[in-house]
Amino acid sequence: MRRRGATDTHRRTPPNRDRTPGRGAPVTDTKINLPVRFPYLTEGETETTCHKIGTTGVGIDRLSISFPVRYYQHWSRWEQTSYRPGTGQQTATARVPLWEDNSDNRDTLQRVTAPKIMIGLTQIAGKHWAKAEANPSRFADPDGCTLMDPRLLGPAIEVMWRCARTLVEPDCDVLDASVTRVDVARDFRGITSPSLLVSGLGPIRRPWARRSFTYNDPGRAHAETLYVGSGAGGVRLYDQHQAYADKGAPEGSLRWEVEARKGWLGKVGIRHVTDLDPVSVGRLAADRWDWSAMGTPVTGPVHAVDVLRREVAAGHLKAATAARMLGSSVMHALGGPGVSTRTEYRYRRLARELGVGSAALWSDERVARVRARLDWESGTERVEEADG
Repeated sequence: MRRRGATDTHRRTPPNRDRTPGRGAPVTDTKINLPVRFPYLTEGETETTCHKIGTTGVGIDRLSISFPVRYYQHWSRWEQTSYRPGTGQQTATARVPLWEDNSDNRDTLQRVTAPKIMIGLTQIAGKHWAKAEANPSRFADPDGCTLMDPRLLGPAIEVMWRCARTLVEPDCDVLDASVTRVDVARDFRGITSPSLLVSGLGPIRRPWARRSFTYNDPGRAHAETLYVGSGAGGVRLYDQHQAYADKGAPEGSLRWEVEARKGWLGKVGIRHVTDLDPVSVGRLAADRWDWSAMGTPVTGPVHAVDVLRREVAAGHLKAATAARMLGSSVMHALGGPGVSTRTEYRYRRLARELGVGSAALWSDERVARVRARLDWESGTERVEEADG
């Protein structure tokens, strides 16, 4: 006897295959009821700050999983499809909405304003694979900019899995699905000058990173953003207040965000859903924080000059060397021509020994006199002011 909904699917198994319970066509109802009540949504907590998240302020900002499929809905059920005549490959994507039970009547569902779950289907090596991708932090905070506590990964993945099953029937258990992308973020509060840190951290030499540049992100209200990345992912640091002031981001806030794909995930042992937990997410964040070198001190110009002047007065440094060192730092910060590799290495070594970080030039008098760095543990900055 044909299972309900089987006529709407493409069969990926032989017609005579035994259809035991749970191995039939996917369900067709696209109203996905959230399986849990997220605590900071339903218990009156309207904000999830870095100080409330359980893994040293780390939160989830995006998640993508992939898995093989046994059946899939007819192409007409998908929002977009594409076909490549040369390879015969066909792909499809659709967005599945969420619903939430907000009343005592379990039959009453309310549409969630959060972004829909993106479901994709493609053919790889003759087998069909699907993916589910979403920003799970918007499940409970659809209009804000908070991060999802890693302890809610289980319920979030369950929501995504149920959404996927409206269009495909997975050929594996949810715990065996591959993790293809995890975006992890950390918010920093009480920052004196976000621009000092975003721009000042840009010129730091990172020979292990293929790309490093500062720009104004049009997707985040042109917020000043530093990007450091490679083929396996990237790290961003941006002015969160400028990007999301309308969503509640406080003034003087920065967001550090890592976009990790399979290469970076594999380095910390994250390959399948069963590997995802608060510990592995925290390990990923700590690993990429060190890699991004965004905890490096940044020095305002007045502070840098004061340090070099004291070293020259004490006879520890020649005046000409101090002048060339400061000039080289300024040229580097402004994107001008640099010195030779050997000289640059010597100046960087001297800067580390003297406690002079990457120099940033600003007209603000107080910012010009500080040496600041982002402190991972406290989620804020450590500031040292110049004398005088």
